[in-house]
Amino acid sequence: MNITKKVTLTVAGAALAGILAFGASASAAAGPLSGTDGVRQNRVEYICNHQSEISDRLAKATTRIDDRIATLTERRAQAEQAGNNAAVARIDKRLERLNNLLDRVAKREAQLPTWVAAHCDPTN
Repeated sequence: MNITKKVTLTVAGAALAGILAFGASASAAAGPLSGTDGVRQNRVEYICNHQSEISDRLAKATTRIDDRIATLTERRAQAEQAGNNAAVARIDKRLERLNNLLDRVAKREAQLPTWVAAHCDPTN
């Protein structure tokens, strides 16, 4: 996998996790909808109208991260067999970062249905 794809995957996953984290924290801090906060209302409407797309993006991100972890695990085994300790250390750092990202994405994916149930009109 070339560096552009790696960077794109990392940035996209982090951005998605950040967007959902910001939306969840903003909605939790703001309390019930009062109609006075236009930005918050727009965010809630956007998430409610695009919940299936958001869910699909989270699932795709999880799949991509899982694939990358599997590839890096194989490369780590090869580097370890070759005795390349520097490569093993680098791969371990990348695996740790990807596992943290995977945890955050999985948490957002689990929180999405609860958030939607609490904030979206069920008739939509």
